[in-house]
Amino acid sequence: MTIGISKRSVGVALLQPFLSLLPRKKGVVALTLHNIKPKHFLWFDRLIKQLSDQYEFINPSELNCDLFKKASTTKILLTFDDGFLSSRILAESVLKKYGIKAIFFITEGFIGIDPENVSEFLTNFYPNSNNKSVEVDFAAPMTWIDVKWLSQNGHMIGAHTKSHPVLSSIKQNQELVSEIVLTADRIETIVEAKINCFAFPFGTVESVNYDIINIARDRFDIIFSNVRGNVLDSPDRGFIFRQNIVPGDSLSLTRAIIDGRLDWKYRRARQQAKVMFLDND
Repeated sequence: MTIGISKRSVGVALLQPFLSLLPRKKGVVALTLHNIKPKHFLWFDRLIKQLSDQYEFINPSELNCDLFKKASTTKILLTFDDGFLSSRILAESVLKKYGIKAIFFITEGFIGIDPENVSEFLTNFYPNSNNKSVEVDFAAPMTWIDVKWLSQNGHMIGAHTKSHPVLSSIKQNQELVSEIVLTADRIETIVEAKINCFAFPFGTVESVNYDIINIARDRFDIIFSNVRGNVLDSPDRGFIFRQNIVPGDSLSLTRAIIDGRLDWKYRRARQQAKVMFLDND
């Protein structure tokens, strides 16, 4: 089975002499993954093993305000977005093997969707993609039985809206409440477990606004963005920074991401997020 190293890993390898001069950041780093195709299952297994040898993975049950305090070490919080079946498969075949728990952010409307409707729903996940037909081949969603299995086996279930919209494009408050709050209430009933975490679809500064963040903050304890950075850099519990990992990323690239040595590339987005909160204090 092929491992498949990503193209961006090659670019980072060329920058390695420069990156090694940058200081390592310490504290909790939330890693985000989405769908992982079968050709990258072995890559994922090897990456998790290598990371578990070098870093400590924290259990989502440990999530609290201490995440924002200074730390003497670097710890990893693993998260998966959307609700793809591949996440459930790898939780049992890989994460269970290494004793690692993760947060799985579920898009309610995607779970258990009829196979013939998967392609249409994928436009919500990849609105700018011109290659959706290829994605469909390995883009099956979890069932509610899968989601319950994750919860019953020590993983945390988080909400990720009902239909994965760009929330900032929604003008009606009632529709925002439906996408953010009511969907989480329904998931909580189905899974029979508290839903205290939420992740914004797309997670960019442009995809939300302060009113949207406040709706989420009233319902959830911790809310995640997808702006790159260390948790300690986050402006508020309502917009926690995460680091995105792409299937095929090399260990050296992933370590550079975890250690914050590529954060300079995303400085503008982090600053925009902080300004959003400062302007509304």
